[in-house]
Amino acid sequence: MGAETEKLFESYDIIMSPVLAHTTPEIGHFSPDLSYEVVSKRAVDFATYCGLQNITGSPAISLPMGKTENGMPVAVQLSAPFGLDQRLLELAYELEEAKPWRLLHSMQVAGR
Repeated sequence: MGAETEKLFESYDIIMSPVLAHTTPEIGHFSPDLSYEVVSKRAVDFATYCGLQNITGSPAISLPMGKTENGMPVAVQLSAPFGLDQRLLELAYELEEAKPWRLLHSMQVAGR
């Protein structure tokens, strides 16, 4: 699977995807009172886009890039070819400089 993923990078420098398949769930979505089967299914559905990097070990980084109308964070995941972790970190630094994450936090706290 890792070799197939690496073929994508013959055409792309970085792959960008959402981090989650939906916005932040309600409290209790992963409650320990739920059955293992329910929690497992919810976990797979919750982090749909992150699994490939978890399985292949290819480098990826998740970055906060905004928030929903009710103030919950929204993030983007960037992935790169094996051995190019530096590319992800450099891009993350550039994105933070353009849109500082601490400002996202202060806007949420201030209710903006």
